[in-house]
Amino acid sequence: PCADPECTYCKEIHNPEVQLSRFFGFDKFRPEPKHTNGNSLQLEIVKAGMRGESLLAIMPTGGGKSLGFQLPALVRNARRGYLTVVVSPLQALMKDQVDNLQRQGLHNCAALCGILTLPERADVLRNIRSGTIALLYLSPEQLRSKAVHKALLSREIGCWVLDEAHCLSKWGHDFRPDYLYAGRFIKKLAEEQKIAVPPIACFTATAKKDVIEDIQTYFKNETGTGLSLFEGGVERANLKFEVQTVPAMTKLPRINDLLGERIGKNTEAFAVVFRATREDTEYTAKFLSDQGWSARHFHAGLTVAEKKEVQDSFLNGELQVICATNAFGMGIDKKDIRLVIHGDTPASLENYLQEA
Repeated sequence: PCADPECTYCKEIHNPEVQLSRFFGFDKFRPEPKHTNGNSLQLEIVKAGMRGESLLAIMPTGGGKSLGFQLPALVRNARRGYLTVVVSPLQALMKDQVDNLQRQGLHNCAALCGILTLPERADVLRNIRSGTIALLYLSPEQLRSKAVHKALLSREIGCWVLDEAHCLSKWGHDFRPDYLYAGRFIKKLAEEQKIAVPPIACFTATAKKDVIEDIQTYFKNETGTGLSLFEGGVERANLKFEVQTVPAMTKLPRINDLLGERIGKNTEAFAVVFRATREDTEYTAKFLSDQGWSARHFHAGLTVAEKKEVQDSFLNGELQVICATNAFGMGIDKKDIRLVIHGDTPASLENYLQEA
């Protein structure tokens, strides 16, 4: 922005509320959580993004963090034709977000991940090179693809976004080790293009102090980038937590009873049952199916096609209950989940937070 209060260009193009209405049809940003200055945290994150600042945003699940990087991406593309690259860990999440954006008429968004057919993948790569894509979602493994590298070299990148950025911290490495390659790739690409490292924006709902320090230290060491902290905490006033002591032999019947009590025959309410092992997810799904529930299991041992089928069935409302290991919870965006059951005590506080 030029800082002239009378500038008509800045009043429109650099005005977050005007751009929010233009691209998403909303009149205002979410009032909660709040920034330290009393404003909407979502608004302050978008303003920083539109100014081209590097940042780390901590927002509770359901706090609207995706819009925090989507709106600045669309604005910078409209202004300068920039591409924003979002590195995201879950194929279901990427597909869900791209589908939601396209339903709103934003067809300059796409995802590159392992579930695409070869013709679909070629089409996305072609659209990257032609400049028609403003917002590109990538799974971290795609950063090792020569075709992706070549396509990104052809574009001016306005920002790198790391969604579920806690995967960069010590406890997240096991889930997605390729996340640790992101910083090196970002710096290498900038050097090849002979430009400064673009802004980097990290988003997560996991706000432990050591996780925040891990993320900030990682990017300072790998790219020389300092990340301003926007912290909204993890409080969710609309959630209730309960602990029940259940003997091992009655655990499955109790899960069945809880489903009946909490969601019952409401076809617009859905549930996730987390179990510690793959075998337990399968056994639980079979037990619940035998009780008449529309239930399936999900874990890392399924094929890509099986994972896609189960995820799509759950997200589309065809499955009412999904029995999964805790990796499933990372980034799943489904607004009508009404019950989460932790069928086993999680192995760590981080795992519990991820499930919750």
